[in-house]
Formats: sequence, C-alpha cells, structure tokens
Amino acid sequence: MQSNIYSCGSKTPILLKESFHATVESQDRITEAQIFVAEGNSGSLLSYKTASELGLIKIRLDAVSQDDTITIESLEAKHPELFSGIGMLKNYEIKLHIDHSVRPVAQLHRRIPFHLRKKVEDELKLLLEQDIIEKVSGPTPWISPIVTPPKPNQPEKVRLCIDMRQANQAIIRERHVMPTLDDVINDLNGSVKFSRMDLTKSYHQLVVEESCRYITTFSTHVGLFRFKRLNFPISSASEIFQNTMAQILRGIPSVKTFLMTLLCMEHLQKRTTTARELLLSGY
Repeated sequence: MQSNIYSCGSKTPILLKESFHATVESQDRITEAQIFVAEGNSGSLLSYKTASELGLIKIRLDAVSQDDTITIESLEAKHPELFSGIGMLKNYEIKLHIDHSVRPVAQLHRRIPFHLRKKVEDELKLLLEQDIIEKVSGPTPWISPIVTPPKPNQPEKVRLCIDMRQANQAIIRERHVMPTLDDVINDLNGSVKFSRMDLTKSYHQLVVEESCRYITTFSTHVGLFRFKRLNFPISSASEIFQNTMAQILRGIPSVKTFLMTLLCMEHLQKRTTTARELLLSGY
C-alpha cells in the first residue's frame, strides 16, 4: 500500500501517476532514489533524505528561536501536577541498616508548651495527609523526642524536628563518596548557561522500607508516630539521598547532583571564592 506524499506545508496529497528508481547526483555526491511522477507542471521536489544524501541541506543546530526556550512558568502551566504536593520516587524503597547489637533506647517524652500544641497538631495532620508519617500502635523499641522550632519563613507554624542522636548510634552509615564543591566547579568549567532543580522536601520523596521504620518512632502529646519517608535527622540520610539522585541522573550530559544544604552553609560562612559566588548566586 502506497503512502500519501505531501508537498511542504500542504495538507492535500500529491496525485501520483508512476514511480521508478534512478541514480541522482549533485556537484560532489551521488545516490540512489525512488522517483515519483505527479500530474501538473510544478517542477521537481526532493525528499529530505535524498537532499541530505546529496549534501544539499545543512542543519543549523544553533538556529533556535528564543520562543523555544523552556521556562519554569511554561513547565508549570503544562504540568501543574509536578509543582504541587510531595513527590515520590516510584518502585523504590530505602533500607536503613540497623546494628541490632546496640541496645534500643525509648527516651522520655519532652513536654510540649501549651501554646505550641495546636501548631504541632496541625503539622502532624499535614504530614499524615502527605503520607510522610504514620501512627504507631503497640510496643516499639526506639522512641525519640521532638523539638519544635518555628519555620523561618512561616513563624506562625512549627517544624517537627526529631532528636535521633540515640537512634543514630544504631544506624550503620553507607559511606557513599560525597562530591565536593570543587568537584562540581571543575566539571562545570566552561559552561555558560545553568539551570537548577530544587525538590520540595527532597528527602521525603524517598520511601523507607517498612521493616526499618520503627527506628524513626517519635513521641508527641497526641501519641506515637514514625516516618514512612526518609528524614533529615537520620545520620545516613544525606549520603543515601546523594547516591540515589546520582544513580537516577547518571548518564545525562552536563547534569550534576549536589546537596544544596552544604552549598548554602559555605555561602553563609563567607568562605566562598569568586567562582563559588557565581555558583551560589541563586541564593
């Protein structure tokens, strides 16, 4: 069955009479092509394949219109679901390696001031709705207390921080090699255009295996909860997250993974060189 043939920009197929194979050549190239005979006297047309083989077409990769530039606004308008809520890495779970020779510690509950209890309850409700934590019932070997500092940009709300200093003594770190800022700057040497991808609550986008969630149990005035997602106070969290992101993005040219928390700390401590200042300009 013969496919329809169209001229450039036309939606009406060309009426064909016959076809044959022939040898065609340009000034310096020669190729074999199938020739179609059409009605009318509109002249001869070459297909893209034949014209390319004859060296009659040269592609300009640098001729990109500014209208084709991808922006955050255009992505958000096209994919609004990617800019709301908390994401989750599908079909992947984190396993925390726990040293069972370390004796579990159920720390005493730290009393939460009365004026903060409603804010704590609101934060717990939000974390439950986002599927980041879950309620705990029955006995549990590990219990950590919480601290409730106000959120920097939302002082009317509190942040639930888990004091896992005792629990971290039983968590075996994986010791993945972490890239330094100098490594990133060296790899990006000569680059002139930069894009930065920032994940909302990035650690919480990695699910923790149910078998090891018990070590993240924490106490509040309304009961016990534990994390279903990776949590910042876990001693190996930064290495796990860095390694996971590096594996996902491996092989993509000019893409580097780096924990922005470390970048921000160096910037605030004013120990950055001119190159670092440029890299940190987003802050």
